[in-house]
Amino acid sequence: IEVTVNDITYQALRLERVASLCERNRILIRPGDLIGVGGEIIGKEKGRPTEIIINGIQESLEKELTDNDIVRIVRKDLMEEKKLEIIEIEQPVYIIGKGAFVYLEAEGEVGKKEVVRGAVSKKIISEIIIKEPVPTRMLRRKDANSGDNAEKIVALTFDDGPDPYYTKKILEVLHRYNVKASFFVIGELASKYPFLIKEINSEGHTLGNHTLTHRDIELKSESEVRKELLEVNKILKDITGKEVTWFRPPGGEVNDNILKAANSLNLKTVLWDVDPRDWKKYAPQIIYEEVVGKITREDIILLHDGGGNRMNTLNSLPKIIQSLQQKGYSFFTLDDLFTTYEVNRK
Repeated sequence: IEVTVNDITYQALRLERVASLCERNRILIRPGDLIGVGGEIIGKEKGRPTEIIINGIQESLEKELTDNDIVRIVRKDLMEEKKLEIIEIEQPVYIIGKGAFVYLEAEGEVGKKEVVRGAVSKKIISEIIIKEPVPTRMLRRKDANSGDNAEKIVALTFDDGPDPYYTKKILEVLHRYNVKASFFVIGELASKYPFLIKEINSEGHTLGNHTLTHRDIELKSESEVRKELLEVNKILKDITGKEVTWFRPPGGEVNDNILKAANSLNLKTVLWDVDPRDWKKYAPQIIYEEVVGKITREDIILLHDGGGNRMNTLNSLPKIIQSLQQKGYSFFTLDDLFTTYEVNRK
């Protein structure tokens, strides 16, 4: 018998099934493709099953053929589904001014936009802003007198400890020169070396919160940041019996969530004025020159007592102290410095 398949005539056996005819003549029967919202193929043969139409009626591959049947094998593509999403737009952060002390002047709000995209391809078809974000405004200031009214005082601060070797040696240098400093410690290390936390406290230095692990705080929610800072505060209070006042975010990273979390715990957020980048393991002379060459009155100096080999920092410290003392500078802890600032502002 003769049958027509997609406009081509074939010889078929009487009562032969469609599947057998296609197999003998190598006529491909395959599903359609999955078509993306942009019109591109995003899934080969991921569409609908092939339709078999015989004499205008949908049949199956098991249908037996008769003479002069007209067969159409129709591939059925499938359009991917569209997905509606409401996505938050991160608010911009405006940092105003200069100085080590950071304040949240105005809380921002995230915006929202309505996005339609392909459910599989993720390709965006349209997006409409339904709520504009409100910028976060942060204020950085020195909180001190300026010019000739500024006092000749500076604050040494050390990050990323405690370290059983370098913190111990730095404490010995500070004791030798009768200098008080501030140590921003990592909670996990404080738990590991509580004897060093006790020594820092007993020597009259200030302890500050430098997060629990020193990792990815800028990616965390306000509640996650708050939980982490609270845990570090508890660790330090359990060791020293004192409340923690100061907080320094790793890398100086500040955003809305970080500042709001710190504020909720009555922590003062402080960065620095002078950074010799001693963590890059510069030679002691370079670290010394960076500090002494850039120092001004009531500056906060950033150094590191942990996080790696700090021998160059340790070796530069005596010369830094001696030079600044010869220039008439006194060393204050952040507690002392802030008290001075508060008095000056009244």
